[in-house]
Amino acid sequence: MFSDRFTLYESRAICKYLASKYSLPLLPQGPDAEAAALFDQAQSEEMLYFADPAGKIAFEKFVKKFMGLPADKAVVLGALRSLEAFFDVHAERVLQQRDYMAGNDFTLIDIYYIPLIQRLFACGYGDVILRRKAVAANQCSARSDMDSVKTSPSGSHSD
Repeated sequence: MFSDRFTLYESRAICKYLASKYSLPLLPQGPDAEAAALFDQAQSEEMLYFADPAGKIAFEKFVKKFMGLPADKAVVLGALRSLEAFFDVHAERVLQQRDYMAGNDFTLIDIYYIPLIQRLFACGYGDVILRRKAVAANQCSARSDMDSVKTSPSGSHSD
């Protein structure tokens, strides 16, 4: 809740609201319709083609472990295939053409990837990222605040 009259939920909406309210340089600036469209497109791609399968892997390999439940290997395998297809077909191509996922500036879209990328490394699936030249070399990965992600436990999986 941000005020008596305004309640907001959903992490991406909250991030966009805060970036806009505090004029953080994480959203497309000015009346650039193309930049806004690329941002919206990249947000949809992150939600549908990255967050969904990466979230499934995180749930199966991380959350279920704390619940004392075994991971559903079929769910993990299906999610891994989707994630690899996303990185191979989309992310690798995009990052060969521009510096970041929504253009040549670091935006909220790049931040949205960070928690699940970190979780993929923690679950032993960092190789999904590191095996792809443009994804592994992404400018976001070179930021000093990403050092903790890079030093996470093993980046290779055994399934």
